Parts: sequence; structure tokens; C-alpha cells
Amino acid sequence: VEDYKVKVKEWAHDYERQFIMIKINYLVGGPVVLGLLMGLLTFDLFGFIIFTGLGIYGGLSLPAWLLRNIRFRRGVQCEAQLMDSMILMSNGLKSGVDFVKCLEMVRDEMQPPISEEFGLCLKNYGLGTSLERALEGVEERVQSRLLAYMIKAVVIQRSVGGNLTKIFDRIVENIREESKLAEKTAAMTAQQRIQSIVVGLMPWVMLIVMFVFQPGPMKEYYFTPLGIFTLMFCTVWIAIGMSVVNKLGDIQV
Repeated sequence: VEDYKVKVKEWAHDYERQFIMIKINYLVGGPVVLGLLMGLLTFDLFGFIIFTGLGIYGGLSLPAWLLRNIRFRRGVQCEAQLMDSMILMSNGLKSGVDFVKCLEMVRDEMQPPISEEFGLCLKNYGLGTSLERALEGVEERVQSRLLAYMIKAVVIQRSVGGNLTKIFDRIVENIREESKLAEKTAAMTAQQRIQSIVVGLMPWVMLIVMFVFQPGPMKEYYFTPLGIFTLMFCTVWIAIGMSVVNKLGDIQV
């Protein structure tokens, strides 16, 4: 229980860093309650154990899984806005504005999530944190390789000097070329991604259909130790199949 309370605080802090306020106990309790109800509706001891176990596993896994997806999507959104933000900062630097004022321009003129991230960076800087450390905080919160490149370039430039405007122009050019390659590879690997989804979902769809049309025989088999072992065995191999098919279309640009 104590470990769970500590984990809940960590999850809540991580969600707040993504600008999301959420009740972790509700997020964990929802799948658990749903699993209990589905287990009770089976009117079978093994069915109750199976669905309750799945509900507990889902409840404990959902916060971390949802957080990873939120961080990934937020990183993708920031990368989509990064080129415009860097062009805006580069133009500001060319007109003689210092870098902090350029960050304020991004905060005021760009849309979330990148405006929120740089706004929090400026807030930490205003509270006494060094600008380098505030920028590193953005890198820690946002899962974006391109944003990390930009921040590292700024930190290095402030340490050893250099023309930041030219660095920004070069990064913007690289982002353009990388975006073209990413779109091309996404189109080429679309079939592999669809196959991965089909491999993962189709067996469970067929299982649900069989339960709907033949509930008696399905309960007699799957709500037994042998049926539970079969489900576990199939789950492992379906996960392996999804990973293999998905890896075939995994191309790093």
C-alpha cells in the first residue's frame, strides 16, 4: 500500500509536468471496478478470477501507459511547431532581440503545447533558475529529439559562443529535410503498421464473437485452468507477432 501511494504521487507529478490534472486513483480504480463487474456477470469462479486479474493489471498499467502516450503525442505536436518557433526566434535574433525575448515571442504568439513549455521555462527563469537549466527542464518534459537538438545548440552557444542565428537556420533546414523523409517512410510502411494492428486485434475479436454466439461451450473451456493457460499462451505469442510485424516497418529517419 505504501509503495502504491508513492507511485501515485510520482504519477500525479509526471502528469502535472505534462500540464494535465487527473485523479490517479480514479484512473486505477476504473479498470479494476470494470473487471470486477465483468467477472461477476460471468457467474463463474474462474471467470471472476480472470476478469478481476485483468482489471487489476489494467488499472495498475493504465497510468504509466497513458503517460507514455501523452508524452509521445505532446512531443510530436511540439516537433510540428518547432520549425515555425525557430524561424520566429531566428528573425527576432536578426532584428537584435535577445534570446529571452525570443522565448517570450514564442510563448505569446505560438499555440500550445510549445507555448506552454517555453512559458514554463520563462517562469522558472524568472524565479531564479539559470536559463540553461530551465531549457534542460523543457528537454526532460518533452519527448522530442529535434527539440533536444535545439536546446543543446543553445546551451553550447551560450557556453562557448557562436552565431545562434546560423545554427537555427541550419537546424530548420535539417527539420525540413527530415520531415520529407519521415512522410515518405510513413507512406512506405503503412501496410506493416496495419498488419500489426490486425494481428493483434483479430484473435480477440473472434474470441468475443464466439463468446456471444456460443457462450456455454466457451465458458466451459476458457474458465478452466487449461483455458487460462491457453489465453496466456496466445497472449504472449500475439504480442510477439505484433512486435515482429511492427519492427519490419520501423525505420529511423
